[in-house]
Amino acid sequence: MNNAAALRELRMRGATAVVDVPPTRSRRLPVGFPSTVVAPAGGTATANVQPQILFRGERFVIPRTIAVGLLITDIKVGNRSQLAAANALPAECYTEEAWGTDMHLDTADVSQFVSILLLNPTLAAITFNALLIGRAVE
Repeated sequence: MNNAAALRELRMRGATAVVDVPPTRSRRLPVGFPSTVVAPAGGTATANVQPQILFRGERFVIPRTIAVGLLITDIKVGNRSQLAAANALPAECYTEEAWGTDMHLDTADVSQFVSILLLNPTLAAITFNALLIGRAVE
């Protein structure tokens, strides 16, 4: 008996079944990070977002008005770091004018956190916000 026939038989008996349905479409979408205050003089913060569909980040965009002096200490999908080394990255490298900053992050499962860890070495608090553009599948 093939899968379709087995499902028909289950339906006739009033039973339910869980069936894996592969994604049918892919498109580029943005995901916004919530505003997060990073305290001055070595303060740290983590900005999290939980995509509600399968999502693979490809490009961060951080407004240049807040990027000056701000450091990115890690980018994570779930609990996996997306950096090749443990050194901080200048947020200025990911402003809206930046080029050559394409990334291919791991795919975040539904409701899995995508996190950006921040360090503020400046003498003023910074309100961080950003977006991540990537490929989403449904």
